[in-house]
Parts: sequence; structure tokens; C-alpha cells
Amino acid sequence: MGFFIKAIILFTITAQDPNCHVASDYVSSSPKPHCEETEFVGQSISKRDQPEPADRPISNSSSAKAKEQSTAESDGTRIYVHSKTIFLKAATLEAAFRKHNEFLKSGYLFTTNSVDADVIIEIDRAPFTTEFPYSIVDPRTHLVIGSGKVNSIGGTVAGKISIGFIKQIPAIDAAIQK
Repeated sequence: MGFFIKAIILFTITAQDPNCHVASDYVSSSPKPHCEETEFVGQSISKRDQPEPADRPISNSSSAKAKEQSTAESDGTRIYVHSKTIFLKAATLEAAFRKHNEFLKSGYLFTTNSVDADVIIEIDRAPFTTEFPYSIVDPRTHLVIGSGKVNSIGGTVAGKISIGFIKQIPAIDAAIQK
């Protein structure tokens, strides 16, 4: 029984501060936990331990490229894929989208953070069927701005959803601009 109490105390202390190391023989009656800070060599390097970069001039062409690249990333409409089914992963759908030139030219980008998304694609699978309904949602208003239903028979679900989305791009753009 005493072992479990010690384990719970150690777990609570380390949960409060992940950089805290408590000796396994730690026992205290004080309500405030005792924490010994430890430095784990080789596992992580803080910014203060890193050497300062040498002062070197940045050429105009490389800074222009970096600015252009960051502008291109911020100008695109970001899509987050939320798959509610184990039969279709977000990465599979993203790969299917990238196979279409129309999509690549449209300026849409994928994000892995739903908070950053301008459009969310929610995919589900109807139980005991081969049908995959999907909804295209505006995360700001939570309104459905597009939808469809594809069947896995006669092709891939990801390919069919990507084609359906591409056909709806004008309506999606119009809904997002409001």
C-alpha cells in the first residue's frame, strides 16, 4: 500500500512540473512538493545553449524567395480533413487531392490544425454500407457550404471525394468570401 501512495505522490509532483525529478525514496509531510531540477544532457538543447549564428549578409534573392514563400503559404485557403471513419485516413485524401492539377492551381493548402482551417472536410461512413457521406464546413459560421456522398465500389473513396470537392470549389470560394 505504501508503494502506491509513493507512486501517486511522485506522479502528482512530476505532472505539475515535467522538468522535475524526485528521488524514489522521497517522503515528506509538507503540502508543497520538493522538486530537484535536473539537466538531461543530450536530450534537448535550449535556445540559450545554442551558439549564435555568424553574422552573414542575406542576399536579396534568398530573402525575396523566403518572403514570397511565406506569402504564398498565408494566401492559400487552408483545408482541414476530419475523417470520422477508420476506413479513410486524412493523409490518403490529401494525397488524392494532390493528384489533380485543378486542385493544385486552386490555391488550397492542407493544415493539420483545425483552428487554422478556412474549410473543414468531414467524412463519415454509413454503418454497414459502402457509402461515405462528406460535408464541407465553414469553421467560422459552422455552416455546411458543400456536401456529397460517394460509394467505394468502382474506385477509391478518396479519389471520388477529391473530384466532388473540385467541382464545388466555385461555390466554396463564394461562401468563404462572405
